[in-house]
Amino acid sequence: MAASQQIVVLRVDAPEHVRRAAAEYAIAQDGKPFNHAYLNKNRTDAFYCTQLIWRAYLEAGVDLDANYLLTDPTFIARYASPNSDRLNPIPGGIVNWLVIPDDFFNSELVQIIYIQQEQ
Repeated sequence: MAASQQIVVLRVDAPEHVRRAAAEYAIAQDGKPFNHAYLNKNRTDAFYCTQLIWRAYLEAGVDLDANYLLTDPTFIARYASPNSDRLNPIPGGIVNWLVIPDDFFNSELVQIIYIQQEQ
């Protein structure tokens, strides 16, 4: 049985000048390499897809990182609970290491304008 796929289109709920500033920042990053170190969202010398979008809006004054992983019970039990043997001593914990599409999907600053579920 094939896994279902979901197509989602989102729009950042921000004034035009913020969206423009984010776009200009993103365009200015053209030519930088892909960030294969997913667990370092704060790098600015290389980017992965959601990191670039997040950073562009952050530079424009909007933080789209909803820290979705803090709401995922499986993730919390495995990585973020006080009893986990996988806790990392990095300040802020693992949820501050990366930004994922679910962070945008669950952000109060983003509007869902289209969803299509495919089987």
